[in-house]
Amino acid sequence: MYKCTELYTPETEGGIARNDPNVGIVWPIKAVSLAEKDSRSPLLKDVDPGRLPTYI
Repeated sequence: MYKCTELYTPETEGGIARNDPNVGIVWPIKAVSLAEKDSRSPLLKDVDPGRLPTYI
């Protein structure tokens, strides 16, 4: 799933690894087919905090 709030600009795109053990999501399937860009997503702990959303 992708969330867009502005026109698409690839240089501002980001994501986290779907199987990050620290996020703790237990997915119901093990074999997945990911886009190459999604398979390169970092773990949440490796994302620059300035790139993460903030909630008030």
